[in-house]
Amino acid sequence: MGNTYIQNLKDCPFCGGKATLVTNTGFQREIVSACVECEKCNASTALYAIEKTAIKAWNMRGEQCT
Repeated sequence: MGNTYIQNLKDCPFCGGKATLVTNTGFQREIVSACVECEKCNASTALYAIEKTAIKAWNMRGEQCT
């Protein structure tokens, strides 16, 4: 995945901490799930099959909380 998506992560809507994309890989090193997690308070999205979907869900949470 390119850094463009990672750079577009918004800060945590709860504590303002930095968000990180977390991926889980299978035996062939393919990404099987992804979520976004706050490094400070550990808030996170659900697991998604596609990184882009996890990022979109994270960024929408900030809009819902403000």
